[in-house]
Amino acid sequence: MKQKEQLSGLLIRRLVVVLLFIAVSQSLISLFFTTSFYPFINTHFHIDILNIVNATSSSPVTIARSLLWFLCTAVLKMVPNAIRVPLSLITDRLAPHDWEGYLSTLPPQDQMRTFWILTAVLLIGLVIYLLPYVLATFMYSRWIIQEVNALRKQDALEREEFEQQRNLLLSDIAHDLKTPITTISGYANALRDHMVTEEEKKEEYLAAIAAKSIQMSQLINLLFQYVTLDSEGFKLKREKTDLSELIIEAVAVNYSDVEAAGFDLEMDVQETMIIASVDQVQITRAVTNLIQNAVRHNPKDTGILISVKNLYDHVNIDIADSGVAIEASIRENLFDPFVMGDDSRAHRGGSGLGLSISSKIVELHGGSLTLIQPYERIGAGRKYTKAFHIELPL
Repeated sequence: MKQKEQLSGLLIRRLVVVLLFIAVSQSLISLFFTTSFYPFINTHFHIDILNIVNATSSSPVTIARSLLWFLCTAVLKMVPNAIRVPLSLITDRLAPHDWEGYLSTLPPQDQMRTFWILTAVLLIGLVIYLLPYVLATFMYSRWIIQEVNALRKQDALEREEFEQQRNLLLSDIAHDLKTPITTISGYANALRDHMVTEEEKKEEYLAAIAAKSIQMSQLINLLFQYVTLDSEGFKLKREKTDLSELIIEAVAVNYSDVEAAGFDLEMDVQETMIIASVDQVQITRAVTNLIQNAVRHNPKDTGILISVKNLYDHVNIDIADSGVAIEASIRENLFDPFVMGDDSRAHRGGSGLGLSISSKIVELHGGSLTLIQPYERIGAGRKYTKAFHIELPL
């Protein structure tokens, strides 16, 4: 859509340039005819065209009609008398000026000579008048072809990039599903083949199978959310909402996980209402993903700060923590799906889809999600090192 808007804007600007070129060219051509060309014909051929054609009314249409009258008049002289009369009635309506009256005032020996000279002059004039239109059409069509070719190249590059991202996405999905599937398969086969006899060991295997099943279920749910948000028919269910209350409720839902992980939680949410038109489910999901991301990828005793600030035309929501910094190698593509540090992928679990889903949700609301690192904010005796910063329009 953005490309179409850019192309439309560009073509409109080019069209304005073309119309301006035509207008200036026509003015210069009219000036040339009245100050140079017509006086030249009058001086050398003694034909005062300016007495017949008003210079201010000279135009391609006027010249074309006059030229057509001359050509039809020449044809009339060669057709039989039976059809000459009805054709002459049509011919008389063509000329915008009294060319026939002018020619009748000339001596008979000069009429034919003047007739053909005027025909040639009008033909030259029509070609000169039409030249700016031809040039403008050529320039404009060339611009269109160039822009269309550029868009095609850009589309081809985007399709190629999309294919690469899709293949990478499939590869990452296979990677993240392979480990739990392997674990489940191995433990299940061991239990089926009665390789594990100790009850305590059986319970351990069953617990591992259940945990890996939950992990796979969560990954599939995240994939479903990601694909749903990226689908063409998806629409937000917006309604007027108090963002302060919505964020507090989202934090309350996740508080048990934060507490269980040994994290300290600090809230900086203003008590006054912040009304915005948002999809409550999706905004809650975005904030939840960011909180869970902080819990999953930081060590115990990390502090988490939830800050909500009303800045009149937009609201800032910060989910900050005092944990480890995000690697520079992944910072640039942090919100792409399955982008994670090697340590996170290998040891901490997760899929890397949470940030991508949160980013999409915020963008669908017309806002932005960015990483601020270093965050450099001190609160509750802690120095917060990084924050995921949401900016939503009100």
